[in-house]
Amino acid sequence: MSFRIVTAVLILLALVGCVRPQAVPLPEAQSVSSEEIGTAEEGVQRVTDTPPPTIGQRATHPPSPPTEISVTPATGQPYPTATPAFPSSTLPGDSGGPQPKLSEVEEAVQAIGSGSYAGQRCRVAVDTFTCDCVPDSMVARFTFPDPNHLHWELTTSTGSQTYDLTRQGVNTWVGVGPAVDDIVIHIQLIFTATGFQHIVTVAFPTGESPTCTMNWTRQ
Repeated sequence: MSFRIVTAVLILLALVGCVRPQAVPLPEAQSVSSEEIGTAEEGVQRVTDTPPPTIGQRATHPPSPPTEISVTPATGQPYPTATPAFPSSTLPGDSGGPQPKLSEVEEAVQAIGSGSYAGQRCRVAVDTFTCDCVPDSMVARFTFPDPNHLHWELTTSTGSQTYDLTRQGVNTWVGVGPAVDDIVIHIQLIFTATGFQHIVTVAFPTGESPTCTMNWTRQ
């Protein structure tokens, strides 16, 4: 009996030793085609970052062109009737160049100091290139640092202005006013026995050059 039990146990052990564990197959990795990737990307909203502006860089906008160019200080108030662009009363002026001394008229003007003058102030309409002028008064002071340089201080109802002019000839002085949008203002001043004539030519970059003549009489 014990012999049969022993024999049965040996047979059972032999059967257990013959059993080997089997590997469990893993699921195959699924591959994704390039077409499927493209389809997936289409559903994703992309945000493109816009680079910030460079330091110091400013957005530029073309300035609005002025409607009128003031040839004397202006407040922007409308001007009535226009005068001809080239008045026949414009004096020719002298072109003798530098002088060794002031003329008698220039000496008298400097001796007066601040004087009152009556005349007209003008500005140029940029659409018609004509002079729009109105009556006005002026307080002017003329100082000559030397015989060939003139410092002109003026005050009208619209404000104050100063000009530094150089001699063109006897009693005749020229200079350039402040430029606006490539528009250059050429100034000529001619002293007379009763006051002075202020002639302004406005040179536009488009080629037009209207001239306004303003006559001022000492009061």
